[in-house]
Amino acid sequence: MPETYNDGTNGTHDVTYIADGTSRSNGVFSPIKSTLTSITLPRTITKIGLYAFFQCTALENVDLRDCTSLTSIDSGAFGVCSGLLSIDLSGCISLTSIGLDAFVSCSGLTSLNLSGCTSLTSIDQGAFYECSGLTSITIPSSVTIIGINAFKGCSKLTSVVFEDTSKTTWYVKSTDYVPEDSTTYQDVSSSSSTNATNLVTNYCGYYWCKHTSGTLPSL
Repeated sequence: MPETYNDGTNGTHDVTYIADGTSRSNGVFSPIKSTLTSITLPRTITKIGLYAFFQCTALENVDLRDCTSLTSIDSGAFGVCSGLLSIDLSGCISLTSIGLDAFVSCSGLTSLNLSGCTSLTSIDQGAFYECSGLTSITIPSSVTIIGINAFKGCSKLTSVVFEDTSKTTWYVKSTDYVPEDSTTYQDVSSSSSTNATNLVTNYCGYYWCKHTSGTLPSL
């Protein structure tokens, strides 16, 4: 994808975002969803909109290495891209959020390293729901929120590494409202397999919110 475009009237402009689709069946790339196999997005991109690549089942590779200004991957952006094998987010230093169902049912995706996403704070509800081929993921220390069912149905996920080893206590609650009223706490384990079990099975239907400082509130 080019970095600039000419509108024919006011000259050349940077390509800064991929527009929202109006529905899951009407994303920007819906007309070529069965033929698009790979895409490299330019450094100028700041947002990947709603349902942009939804159900692009032929899409295998997405290169975001140069997208240092990308701040958000919105809801359903890569949902049901069942052929997606890899997505490179290593250069996405400005990415703050991965939206609702952003990668839902990307069954071909096997691993994802988010360690370069040093500004990422939230992985939203169902973000990787039913990514049944996903075996490992690294969660940056900047992440403070993991939504309900973010990893539900990730049946092969056996390794979850939390980069933050100093502040390891999270609220876990079975609703995404008022995390301060949590019913329990979950300590992040040094064992990547234990973390995987907790996110995929034990607490998959829970909202996670990191406790970062001070005294833990009473339950």
